[in-house]
Amino acid sequence: MISFLFVLTFIRLLKKCSYFSAGVYIPVDLISTLPGNLKIMYKRLDHIDALRGLAALAIILFHLVRIPTPNLPLPNYLNFISTKFDLGVPMFFIISGFSIFYSLSSRRIDSNWILNFYARRFSRIAPLFYFMLVFWLFRDALLGYLRPLYDIIINILFVYNFFPGKHQSIVWAGWPISIEMFFYLFAPFLFRLIDSFRKSILLLSLSLCFSAFFKVLLVSIDAIPKDYYYKNIATHLPFLSLGIVIFFIYQQINTDRSKLNLFFLFFIVTTAYLFASESNFLPIPVWLRFYHKYIWGLFLSSLLIILGNYGLKVFVNKVTQYCGKLSYSLYLGHPFIIYSLSPLYKKIYNNLNADISAFFVCILMTIPLIFVAAFMLYNLVENPVRKFSYKFINKHFGTSARPPMR
Repeated sequence: MISFLFVLTFIRLLKKCSYFSAGVYIPVDLISTLPGNLKIMYKRLDHIDALRGLAALAIILFHLVRIPTPNLPLPNYLNFISTKFDLGVPMFFIISGFSIFYSLSSRRIDSNWILNFYARRFSRIAPLFYFMLVFWLFRDALLGYLRPLYDIIINILFVYNFFPGKHQSIVWAGWPISIEMFFYLFAPFLFRLIDSFRKSILLLSLSLCFSAFFKVLLVSIDAIPKDYYYKNIATHLPFLSLGIVIFFIYQQINTDRSKLNLFFLFFIVTTAYLFASESNFLPIPVWLRFYHKYIWGLFLSSLLIILGNYGLKVFVNKVTQYCGKLSYSLYLGHPFIIYSLSPLYKKIYNNLNADISAFFVCILMTIPLIFVAAFMLYNLVENPVRKFSYKFINKHFGTSARPPMR
């Protein structure tokens, strides 16, 4: 509640600043009358929902293997689940960078576009996060562990990622949320500054340099948790920047389809390199090892263009789009279920000789429960509270807080 009131006060102060009020509002029902080039900006992107859903499913399978102690064993040919499916998190960041610029480009003509942005994004992220925060605090209290007030405050304010050792969040798997909220804070200003493909490349270059510098800085500091080398803002800024770069490429391809062939060639080369390096056919040079994860980012970000233009039904369909709709609830809701079922996983593995059979039984038992929980979280918490927040902000602050465009 404190954080919510802070945001409302922040919005009221911003409304007094003329810098944030330029623009002309066009009603949604008139979008169909816009010229073709402008209409593109308002088109709902089904493949974005699908990619969100696929990213959420990848993370669920990754945690299905990694949360139980000991980790669930896998046959060698499925080891990529435990080593690569965590790339679902960078995928979320890439999608976020893309969708934020896509959304702002379509709402820039709104008179209160920046106010709308802050209101919508906070209303989308905060309610479910706070609900899960209360849930985990209650669960910890039942186990006899009372969280310090300091820990609770930095989680309410979404700043826990700035504190090594606290960066994981009280909410399980909640560490990326702090990074996301930090990006939201500066996204409108980046949108003002980064208005071309060249500038987006410059942003990506700077974020890569900063990420490398920050890694060197962390290595020189004692007592830094090992996982903080990866789970920090600097490491993931390049993924967010990649999403912005892809947004400008997407715009250019929409206006000049001949560039799609060149981009497809880039996608093939990137895919070939990753296949060769991951299969040890092509050793990764020492100087490139730090940036190898960002080459995976190139591959993942390319999927936004490939699926957006080729619409492969095996990836973009009603099932994956529905998973994308529930992706936030799937993400925050799944760790508790997997953790709770961990003793049962052990029994399944003890009773079945083959790892592959045991693993698929665990999947078949777990996924339906996670979807039931996500469905309930979405329909009872995430969606209703978000709609109420939009109405409240519209009534008291006079902003047009429409749901985020995909």
